[in-house]
Amino acid sequence: MSERKAPPGSMASPLRVIIVDDSEETRISIQMMMSLVPDSEVVAFGQNGREAIALARQHHPHIALIDVNMPEMDGLSAIEVIRQEQPNLICIVISAEKDPPTLQRAVSVGAQGYLIKPVTAEQLLSVMERASKAAQAMRVPSP
Repeated sequence: MSERKAPPGSMASPLRVIIVDDSEETRISIQMMMSLVPDSEVVAFGQNGREAIALARQHHPHIALIDVNMPEMDGLSAIEVIRQEQPNLICIVISAEKDPPTLQRAVSVGAQGYLIKPVTAEQLLSVMERASKAAQAMRVPSP
């Protein structure tokens, strides 16, 4: 009996996640915390908004964790482009920015979650649980 791999996008395959932050320390920290999230796989890392867009195009992740303030292109501008191209991609902002205008802009460009740095494992697990449920709901094939 041979083992069959589930096709990409099926319920049995892990959720693909990209992490985009200009701080290597943050990327490593988030990656370590992501190891606690069941049925997920970090597939790529980026350092700025332009890379976020390119990684989303290349890897077709289910969830993107994106910082706001980055060189070349900020995370909110990247989320706006990504969500236009991939409306089912769940974008979660991870940022030290906590002012109301930034939060409002994050919502307006399509971010479905917002975590304030420094992020704890509990906070990440909580937002990832909600994001995973939403991503799974979008992956269910139509009858």
